[in-house]
Order: sequence, then structure tokens, then C-alpha cells
Amino acid sequence: DYAKLDDAIARRVFSVFAQPYSLFIDESDIGKEQAAKLESLCQVRDGSRSGDVFHTGYHMTGLGAVGGSRRNVMVLKPDIWSSTAKGFVSSNEHTQEIIKNIRYMMNDSACEMSLDRGYDDAEMMNFLDEYDVFYCVRAKSSRKYDNGGNKYTIDELAGRLKGKYVQSFVDSEGNHKEVKCSGTIVTHTDFSHEVILVMERFSDSDVRFYLTNRVDVTKKGVTDAIRLYRKRWRIEEVFRFAKQEF
Repeated sequence: DYAKLDDAIARRVFSVFAQPYSLFIDESDIGKEQAAKLESLCQVRDGSRSGDVFHTGYHMTGLGAVGGSRRNVMVLKPDIWSSTAKGFVSSNEHTQEIIKNIRYMMNDSACEMSLDRGYDDAEMMNFLDEYDVFYCVRAKSSRKYDNGGNKYTIDELAGRLKGKYVQSFVDSEGNHKEVKCSGTIVTHTDFSHEVILVMERFSDSDVRFYLTNRVDVTKKGVTDAIRLYRKRWRIEEVFRFAKQEF
């Protein structure tokens, strides 16, 4: 069956890819506006449009692995699901079950994961800590963090962190670029332990923040977290394929 095939593919990937395994996960949608008779259709947000535009279809959680060169990408769990299906509890619980299954196949091997800001959720991050997953997640701007005995918003921390290090990278179009970056230890009452808030400054008007449980504020620690997050963009290939084929 499909579950056994997924497991066989995942185990084969883990036997070939080098550790630590770099995983990425995100959610998208598959529109089925003209298919009213399909089973368990639900309302999903149309990710191709700006604003809160919803249509009939299915949710999709894509989980994959990226090889060391970032050129090798393998889909491990292209999971299509519905919030109206029998037994559904929540999106978080559904995602956690996928991650639990993948971690079981790894036999406690080192694992790192990049996630978009939709996963900046204390329950999810504490779950990843529990399952020994090093993560880097795009940070939301709504939370206040404890830093050095004071509470700061992300905008306030952006003014304090000017960019201690410089990182060079090649963008998706092959252009060589440099960004300033920094990291600082923060805590929050909802987190199980302290984390690193990583800042990436492209310009004064384009400053991005990430949360990682890899507690290392050296240049290597900060730039490794940013490189891990950049791998997440490979998941767009997963979604493009699924939307074309399903």
C-alpha cells in the first residue's frame, strides 16, 4: 500500500543522504473547485492569491530531505489531507504524526529541519525539542522575547542587532550576495528552554528573524541556521509537482 511505499522511499533516502539529515516541511493547498463529489472536500486558503481567499479543495503537508549540495531533493511524505475527514483533530497534531514517523525511521540519527513562520508556535517547537530535532523557523513579529532581563518585540531587537557577521550566498538566480547577520539568546514563558533569535539584514527595510534551538551565537552557529532555513525553498518544487499531478 501507499504507506509502505512511503516508508521504503524514506528509508532508502536515509541510507544514501549524509547526516545530519536536512528536512523541510510546509503546507500548501490543492484546489478542487469543480469537483464537488470528491470525498471529504474542505475549505482551504488559496496560497496563490494575496489575502484570505478560500476555495474548495484539500490541504497538503510536504516533507522532504535535501542532500548536502542542496541540488538533491527527495520527497518523503507528500501528504494530502482534509480537515473534514473522520478522526481529524488539528493541523499541528497531523504534522507531528508525520514527524514522529520520520524520526522513528532515522533510528535517532542527527536531524535538522527548516520551517516557515506558520510553524512559529510554542507547541510545535517544544515538540521538536522533545524529538531531538534541530530546527530553524521563520519568526513571527507578534511575540515579545526576554533578552538580557528585558522584554523586546522583534522590531525593537532589529534596532539593537545591527549585524555582527557577514554571510555570502548565491541566490536562486545565481547572483552572489552578502547579508549582515547576528544572533542573541532569548527566552519566552511558552518555550521549554532558551533559543537563539537569528537576524538576517538585507537592508534597513528588509530584516528577517529566525528561531533556532541550536544555541550557538558564533558566526558559524548563526550562518548555519540561516543556511538551513534557505533549504526550505526547495519544498516549492514538491508543491509544484503535486498540484500538477493531483
